Amino acid sequence: MGRAVALSSAPSGEPTPCANSGSPLLNPRIMSLVTLKKKNYQSVLDVFPDEWVIACFCAGWCKSCRGYHADLARLARAYPKIAFFWIDIEEHADLMGDLDIDKFPSILIQYRNMVTFFSCITADIGQLERIMGSLLREDEQELRRQTQLSEERRMWQQTCNMKQMLQRVCATTE
Repeated sequence: MGRAVALSSAPSGEPTPCANSGSPLLNPRIMSLVTLKKKNYQSVLDVFPDEWVIACFCAGWCKSCRGYHADLARLARAYPKIAFFWIDIEEHADLMGDLDIDKFPSILIQYRNMVTFFSCITADIGQLERIMGSLLREDEQELRRQTQLSEERRMWQQTCNMKQMLQRVCATTE
């Protein structure tokens, strides 16, 4: 196995600067969990991370999601080099396109341009931590191999890629 692509916080617990730390939108010293808003689509796209992205798709009316938000924010602070996004699917139907999410929370994990995980999980932050731990240990070649293991995973690359979703929406609003 090659070099793992794992990220972690500094031993002191202090956030370490990420590649996009010049942007207040993704600067972990200012905000660890970005709540996506229609007005910030282009700003997010302009500084979209080149490494790990974790997006939580939720619904404002979902009680489990509201409780999960605080846990996800804590997890985001523990991993300052990973960009975490909170996306209310009802406020972002334009972003969702043909992606049909009806169970919450649904989690997207993307490394570079590869969607490495997309599924509904229980509202238990420990489950997300275990999934992250498994993916963060893998090298890029293994992650790429995993994206092709099934028709479903190959479809994720086309329908669930967050950067591509933002690009599509921003292109249609220009």
